[in-house]
Amino acid sequence: MERVVASVMNGDVAVVEDALIYLDAGMSSHGVQTWRAFVGVPRADVLAIDARLRLEVIDGRVGDVLVSQMRADDDGRFTFTLTGTGPLERPGA
Repeated sequence: MERVVASVMNGDVAVVEDALIYLDAGMSSHGVQTWRAFVGVPRADVLAIDARLRLEVIDGRVGDVLVSQMRADDDGRFTFTLTGTGPLERPGA
């Protein structure tokens, strides 16, 4: 799993800004790139399940995501799973 700094965007608005996010990328059995991102936030209402947003990694990679899961952590924070709905890539690459 890769640790990155990224923002979760709703249009031009940062819903989560410059957060430490964990990326898990792989390939499906059909040879398609799959990826998920995991982000911890202090409140459960920061993100909504089934919201379609965009992940912008500080290194320039961008990808559309679906907020697919939320879990409460032992420390009172909430971890959301963001499932990539397309490629995670640098525009123009």
